[in-house]
Amino acid sequence: MKKIIYIFLSCVVFLSSCADYLDRLPLDKPSSESFMRTKVEMDLAVNNAYRMLYRLSNVMPTHLFLDATTDIARVRGTYGDDVENISLGNHTPNTSLFSNTWTHYYTYIARCNYIIQNADNVSDATTEQINMAKAQALFLRALGYGELVLFFGDVPFIDKVLSSVEEGKIGRTDKNTILSSILKDLDTAAEYLPSKWNGTDEGKITRWAALSLKARISLQNGMYSEAATAAKTVIDNAEANGIVLAKDMVAMFNYDGIRNSEVILDVPFHAQVQYNQAPLMLFSRNAGGWAVIQPSVSLIDSYGCIDGLPIDKSPLFDQAKPFENRDPRLSAYIIHDGTWFKDIRYETHPDSVLASRVVNGEESRINNQEVTNAFASHTSYLFRKYADARDLNVRQSTINYIYIRYAEVLLTYAEAKLESGSVDNSVYDALNAIRKRAEMPEVSGLTNDQLRAFIRNERKIELAGEGFRLSDIRRWKIAEYVMPGYFPGRKKKDYWFSPGVPVIDEYGIARYEGLETKFEPLQTRRFDKSKDYLFPIPQKEIDVNDKLEQNPNY
Repeated sequence: MKKIIYIFLSCVVFLSSCADYLDRLPLDKPSSESFMRTKVEMDLAVNNAYRMLYRLSNVMPTHLFLDATTDIARVRGTYGDDVENISLGNHTPNTSLFSNTWTHYYTYIARCNYIIQNADNVSDATTEQINMAKAQALFLRALGYGELVLFFGDVPFIDKVLSSVEEGKIGRTDKNTILSSILKDLDTAAEYLPSKWNGTDEGKITRWAALSLKARISLQNGMYSEAATAAKTVIDNAEANGIVLAKDMVAMFNYDGIRNSEVILDVPFHAQVQYNQAPLMLFSRNAGGWAVIQPSVSLIDSYGCIDGLPIDKSPLFDQAKPFENRDPRLSAYIIHDGTWFKDIRYETHPDSVLASRVVNGEESRINNQEVTNAFASHTSYLFRKYADARDLNVRQSTINYIYIRYAEVLLTYAEAKLESGSVDNSVYDALNAIRKRAEMPEVSGLTNDQLRAFIRNERKIELAGEGFRLSDIRRWKIAEYVMPGYFPGRKKKDYWFSPGVPVIDEYGIARYEGLETKFEPLQTRRFDKSKDYLFPIPQKEIDVNDKLEQNPNY
């Protein structure tokens, strides 16, 4: 897919002449009626459409910020298009995340529409080449509408090139109509896309990516039979196509794991074309980062013990040594006290004003900014995913962002089978594949309620930091229970080794007795169930399109 990035530079030269069309909302027609008459031009257009995958905020994938709109993370300040105010309930139709998301996806939907509508006019391409070009555009258009429906509910549905600005002024389409259309498009895309691309085309959208996206969108919208069927097709063909769970859970998200066996679709970066600033957002203060994205205490407490029991049930859990005997994914996916990163031991106890550093085998003590810097992680935790100590220049990283990975497909399949009322051994096979990779005990013979709680927790801890939690708590209708209230910071010094063992409630949230006494005050969050299960339609879109109606109670 590196080819895609380099071709994008050439493509921009052409597309700049059409910028008014491509970047204007509502959608309008292209300024050049003669473009995309040759295969070279068609390839340029398709490769440019892949830019839809580069949904960036603060020069990093927006999805890495999205968990901060949920109970499992927070973002300091206004980073990530101001997701902090969303979690606090202070968002409005003018919050930047909403308008930037709307503009981004509709911009690239317009480009996909142009490809789909005009590819048949390419004179020197074979039927197979034309069909594959349209299939990639169908996938990307489906992805864009899937995200828009997830965030906003009913949205305007435009599946053709429009002849005027006025034609683009339409109202909102029922999301079920949109879903029906894009899921059919993904079936068509899967029919024409290859199982694998070779050479310079490696990394492009495959048949398995199309079916995985169909499974994701179906699950997000409660279409469980469709989700299970699509996911099962991927699972049945995975091993034969080299798709297996990666063995190293740390390396999976750093340079060693780029395009590993678990990746079904990723977004590549290149220092001279498009880099990201994930390390600046993720690294600790001692490591040169800004500690912007911070996992919640409740997320950490959701990782059980190695006996397979949650921390409120396991005799192995020691509140004075909370990271011992825990699910290995805790240390693989989270930076916590005792983690070594960039040869520095991460410590956040308030008395740890000095930290250990090892250089060339020699240990020394340095000023511990994790304690002395006012903008260190306020929860005392950081995400380890996409944080690689080899990024010496923390403002630039070129680690690929994984858009779809096999573990998600397995979890989607398990939930979809449960909710469609068809639990069988294949559900446990899917879950236990992930458990075995993490060296955790396998599960079997659960009641439906137990299985539901187990799957939901597995999604939380396996996919943490990847942006899935928002769609999950909305789909499960538990956001109103897990979001509001006191969001704790670090443990207070007097309770550092004895905060008590929390009780994990029916929604999977760790509840501490005397929470506000034992943890530093960080923020109080709000969630209004009458409106916050959807984001508001951006105000600037309503201002220019009088046929758009706002979501309720905004």
